Amino acid sequence: SDTLLLVGNGYDIDHSIFIKNLKTGQIDFFPPFNKSVVYCIAPTTNTSQFWVGYENGFGLIDLNQKDTLHFKKYNEFADLKSLRVKFIYQNRRGNWLATSKGIFLLDESDGVLAHFNQAKGDLPFDDINHIYEDQNGTFWLSTNGAGIIKWQLDSIEQSSLFQQYDVSSNLSSNIVYSIYEDNKNRLWLSSNHGIMCLDKSSQ
Repeated sequence: SDTLLLVGNGYDIDHSIFIKNLKTGQIDFFPPFNKSVVYCIAPTTNTSQFWVGYENGFGLIDLNQKDTLHFKKYNEFADLKSLRVKFIYQNRRGNWLATSKGIFLLDESDGVLAHFNQAKGDLPFDDINHIYEDQNGTFWLSTNGAGIIKWQLDSIEQSSLFQQYDVSSNLSSNIVYSIYEDNKNRLWLSSNHGIMCLDKSSQ
């Protein structure tokens, strides 16, 4: 809702999520999941619930219950329970989770559907910080040590195509936190060494 401000707290793990109603000024505190630091928050189709990515695992908060809920539909991907979930990107296919061990695809009804990682050859590096999708459906992944990855995936059953850009490609740092695009098709990257700009048309 546009009337709510949700904040994940990385310091007071006894009150890891703050929600402020911007109309009334009321502030609610939510308990943490396994006393874990919050990395990201994203909406679900249920307006009273939100996905939460933690230092160790993944879960939900329910505004009506004012409580943290356990996520149960891991299917065969139970290792997600112990991974750092840093960012949640949402499109028509579902929820894409950027984690310390690759990317997971989550359907709200069916649960976790797929895991894309280096071991399977889907990605050249596993520790993903952020996911951006451009108008062509190409994903741009920022990483915690390998620059950025241009990632193309036709379907979850097919092999991925990727291209990596790092300091050998003239990036100023291999640690990139996020990627966003302007109206001139340029990607702006926040990194350990400031802001970088990548012109997609020259790649």
